[in-house]
Amino acid sequence: PSNLGWVWAVLFAIVGAGFLSLFAANRTVWWPLFPGLILLDLAVLILVGELWPDLAERWGGAFFLAGLSLPFWATYLANRSNWWSLIPGGVMATLGAVAAVSPEAEGTQGGGLFFLGLGATFLLVWLAPTPSGRMGWAIWPAGALLVMGLLLAASFATVANLIFPVGLVLAGAFLLFRAFRPRSG
Repeated sequence: PSNLGWVWAVLFAIVGAGFLSLFAANRTVWWPLFPGLILLDLAVLILVGELWPDLAERWGGAFFLAGLSLPFWATYLANRSNWWSLIPGGVMATLGAVAAVSPEAEGTQGGGLFFLGLGATFLLVWLAPTPSGRMGWAIWPAGALLVMGLLLAASFATVANLIFPVGLVLAGAFLLFRAFRPRSG
């Protein structure tokens, strides 16, 4: 029986490298990053499957999903005005991480990781430099998603035992700040 896996891996790698050479020739055109990096991702996945089938069976899905995030990261790195590409890049990397831990995750931990990853994605959008400045709006979904992720990743009782007292202290500090701050007028 012939094994065509190697042939497909080499073909995908050659075509992927061809697309990346298009990007290298003209860095203002970022679309070749998508077929180029995705085809290289497939080529590596096929090679891992040929060389280490058990490894590919366990980690292949996670590897492939995380690899799908690469063209999005590269699109942002090629031009900082493409800040939007951080969102699908973060989502794909998050899905790769969830796929990696899902066999061992218990209960709502996988969902917690998913929301933590999405929150981290929007935090990155908020922090990332862009030509037009910081994307201030992104802190709001980041905060909400990170809180949801924490609530799902840990048992709710454990998180509530931490959040409730911290929330009371922060609320008190806010009230003190408002009471003692200088007023204009």
